[in-house]
Amino acid sequence: MKFITSNNLKKYIDNNLNEVDIIAYYMDIPVMDIYACINDHRLRVNNTLRTDADPSYGFQYIHEHGRYKLYGKDFANPFYSGDKYHIAGISLKLNCNNPREFVEICKDIIKVFNNGVSTPVVSKEVKKDSAYKPSNIFKIDVEKRDFTYYDYLYWQSMGIRKETLISEKIYAVDSYILHQFDKDDFSPDYVYNPNDPAYAYYIGKDKYTLWEIYRPFANKYNKFRTNNNRDLKELYELTKKDNLIITKSKKDKALIRQILSDFNITNVDVKYTSEAARLRMPTRNLIKTYYRWIYINFDLDKTGIDGMKYFNGEYGYNMFPFVLEDMLKFKNIPKDPTDFCKKFGYDATKKVFKILYNKYINYEK
Repeated sequence: MKFITSNNLKKYIDNNLNEVDIIAYYMDIPVMDIYACINDHRLRVNNTLRTDADPSYGFQYIHEHGRYKLYGKDFANPFYSGDKYHIAGISLKLNCNNPREFVEICKDIIKVFNNGVSTPVVSKEVKKDSAYKPSNIFKIDVEKRDFTYYDYLYWQSMGIRKETLISEKIYAVDSYILHQFDKDDFSPDYVYNPNDPAYAYYIGKDKYTLWEIYRPFANKYNKFRTNNNRDLKELYELTKKDNLIITKSKKDKALIRQILSDFNITNVDVKYTSEAARLRMPTRNLIKTYYRWIYINFDLDKTGIDGMKYFNGEYGYNMFPFVLEDMLKFKNIPKDPTDFCKKFGYDATKKVFKILYNKYINYEK
């Protein structure tokens, strides 16, 4: 980086890299936890830069020198409060107020984020109406209904059968209420509309039952609602097996689990997370005690491929892309297993999965 001044490095980072991703990386916390705190200033997370048994760290945007920047605040120890450069510096044991060390901090940020860390799905410009908005939800009350013929058609278009919906704890929703910290909620936030169906994914139990609500035909800002901020979904329901596939959606997880069952493959578990998520060290240590080998199956687009590269490079997880080499010559390759199933049918999807399973997982280890 010869001839590049510290001001130019800072300008490049401020204009091209997402500060939520930077802070999430250097604090080793999920992106979703930061958005949760941004949306509700009363929320706190553990400060991973020090021993913090009682969560004391929050995030908010502040206006400074004509622009907004993300500021982290430790309410128990102000030394750890600051912007992305201060936080990265603490992680790197460098002082961002020292010009020479500030340059080293900037170089490290650029090096890390030019090596495949993907941009979060939601940028700060749309955060107020984003899929992360319900992060301050602590409870969701779900009224279930029976699946209709059209519900089954929707899931069968992706090859997912009725018995899989039951085993995966996927429910059709009649109505739901989102309970947030700043008010008492009694009226439904959603009531069943056949043109806008909603489905509830049971995630597990913490203090409350954890749900993820999915509305496939809603706009992108209303498609998901959840009261689960864990970096790995269904973290409460791990099963000891040789292999774990981490995919990026409940739909893909359900389809993969069904295919595994059809082939009577019992040594593989499947979980899912966001492609923009980063797994915290406690999560990585926990899943390491349950599984010997871990594989990543994200989308075949830039975000998904960057995510797989990141999980591979940072965590040592194996990549498990759902594509055969001879498919690469075609345009518009389906980006994930459910899309592949929609286009080519369930039998073809099973055949491709078996080939990939034998190539990546079932080889002589």
